[in-house]
Amino acid sequence: MTESVVLYWVPLSQNSRVVHYFLEAAQIEADRVLVDPSKDEQKEDWYLEIAPTGLIPAMKDGATSIFESSSIIRYLCLKCKSNLLPSNDLRLYGLVDASYESLRQRPWDIVNRYCFLNLMDVMDSDQDELLQMKEKIDEALQLYSSFKFKQHPHFVVGTRMTLADIALATLMFQLQLIDEDIIPGANALNEWWANHQELDIFKKVHNPCKEQIAEYIS
Repeated sequence: MTESVVLYWVPLSQNSRVVHYFLEAAQIEADRVLVDPSKDEQKEDWYLEIAPTGLIPAMKDGATSIFESSSIIRYLCLKCKSNLLPSNDLRLYGLVDASYESLRQRPWDIVNRYCFLNLMDVMDSDQDELLQMKEKIDEALQLYSSFKFKQHPHFVVGTRMTLADIALATLMFQLQLIDEDIIPGANALNEWWANHQELDIFKKVHNPCKEQIAEYIS
């Protein structure tokens, strides 16, 4: 890439971290700028010029500003022709993108809220609501486990790492932060997760995130 890519992000955010992980896995050089929601930095004029919605993450690629994590990833995949979302193989592209979207459509936001409430120890959290959220998460991931990992137990789709693996690892890491990353009845997913955590690229990305998150919530 000829122009400087800058990711504006916060490590606790799944949406930020999935882009962060994608950048590393795709070997795309990018600067990182931390945005602190506790200081409402995402509402400041300089940030709203990049992301008018005020949502995190956002990205600048030279003069181009992109916000929404999925849009950022697809933009970079097309620009860099990344095999993590292979545009030269439409069948595989469709399978990978569908696997990514099926995570984003159902368990993604529930996991994000569930983990936030637990991590931040929100005192007025309804315990019945939390239990219902966990049941929905388990149900969604059990279903996901039942029809993925068919060609190779270490990959969600196909026989190599794709965007689907990055998204699922991002979600599972969020659950790991509250020690709930073993999904009952999801044997294929649990086997995949045990292997994925040992990948050098996963450790490179997520070990520093653990430290940043611990510092943020302390």
